Amino acid sequence: MNVFNPSHAYLDMQAHRHLPRTLWAGLRAMQACGELYLPREPGESQPNYEVRLRRSTLFNQFSRTIETAAGKVFSKPLRFVDLPPDLEPFLENCDQMGNHIDIFARDWFREALVDGLAFACVDVSRTTPPGQPVTVDDRKSGRVRPYVVMYKAGDVLETRFETVDGVPVLTRVRIRESRFVPDPANDYAEIFVERVRELRPGSYTVYERQADGDKVIATGSTGLSFIPFTCLMLGRRIAPMTAYPALANLATENLRHYQSQSDQNNILRIVRVPLLHLAGFDEVDDEGNKRTVVVGPNTLLESGEMGKAQYVEHSGAGVGSGFEDLRSIEERMNQMGMSLTVRQTTGDITATENNLVSSEAHSALGAMATSLQDSLELLLAYAAQAIGLPGDGGSVIVHKTFGSDGNSIVEAQLLTQARANRDITQLTFLRELKRRAILNEDFSPEDEVEAVGDEQPEPLIGSPLALNTAPADDDGDGE
Repeated sequence: MNVFNPSHAYLDMQAHRHLPRTLWAGLRAMQACGELYLPREPGESQPNYEVRLRRSTLFNQFSRTIETAAGKVFSKPLRFVDLPPDLEPFLENCDQMGNHIDIFARDWFREALVDGLAFACVDVSRTTPPGQPVTVDDRKSGRVRPYVVMYKAGDVLETRFETVDGVPVLTRVRIRESRFVPDPANDYAEIFVERVRELRPGSYTVYERQADGDKVIATGSTGLSFIPFTCLMLGRRIAPMTAYPALANLATENLRHYQSQSDQNNILRIVRVPLLHLAGFDEVDDEGNKRTVVVGPNTLLESGEMGKAQYVEHSGAGVGSGFEDLRSIEERMNQMGMSLTVRQTTGDITATENNLVSSEAHSALGAMATSLQDSLELLLAYAAQAIGLPGDGGSVIVHKTFGSDGNSIVEAQLLTQARANRDITQLTFLRELKRRAILNEDFSPEDEVEAVGDEQPEPLIGSPLALNTAPADDDGDGE
């Protein structure tokens, strides 16, 4: 078997994520695809098509939606609970490239949102002999340090599982690590090398494609009984570590906009230039040569007695229709992007539940944030086990209170009304305000309720009002 061959699941997913990945790369990538995403019209010459292709523009709502979604999830930094002290340096430089884990997690989230999933593998940088037990001094001195490597969906050729005691267990991973490297024969040149890293429980092997066949260039032991490899899945799940892009429908609408915008640009270019119509002009001159007509402000047209010249202009009716089509597509794309934070409900719900339960916790983006939280916690557990720490690597808290635009004030009013009607307790009221980011993140509802209970009521001022005493009759008239 050729270790460079991708699995069937890889080929299937690659076909689904080609458009989202190309949109994420931007206008130049879309233009490079040529007729795949901007078809040539029947009868359109290649030169004319090339002009239309170069004039095409991209309103990239797909990319904007991904950036907005990532911005909501990472509007507040990640928080860590019960983190082992030996893993604190890992947070500051989690990938050995100087990136904090917040930066890594944001990039990981965006890649997974583009392709539907993205991968990460934990490895160990060590200056101690392989196989030697890791000591406390090794961890504190930095001689043994965990780090994580992110892989895009297109890099992972295969993930193979076997069922053990009814649970799917990862038994093999093949990762493509092809790249440009310095040419050993020329210090000012690069060569492209094709490599595949194969991971198995407890070991790894690196293959390189060479002129005389595929060669093993590195192999070794990880010292672990499992593969420290995980997947952040944000798309439609098909199987373990297999998913389709989450925003495939948005990508399709964005492609429609790209094509419609190209048509609109082309028709505008045509209708802006009137056509010169000539009638009654001789096609040949007195010598029998084909006549060339020069048109311009400094030229004079000469014709016979029945000659006529006029400009013909397009009515422009199709321009308005094209504009309406573009606006309709943009509205649909905007609605698709906003639907990420819209609460998804099933079954009958009461009005109180609909108004008071946080929508973010039930939205698509909220579910994605939860998946990110679970995947990060698994990475921490792998990092802890890789350097011999007992237990797990602690917990991660990912921000999930996104808040729908303009809804926070309405929800706060509804909460206040529910509290005034004594439908909810004071503690629940304060917790809900905090969850919607109306109260500061450091605010403690429990401490506040206790502090309010300890407050003494304000003393009354002024004189008592004698409600049962008749008013004095100052003028003596009995009234």
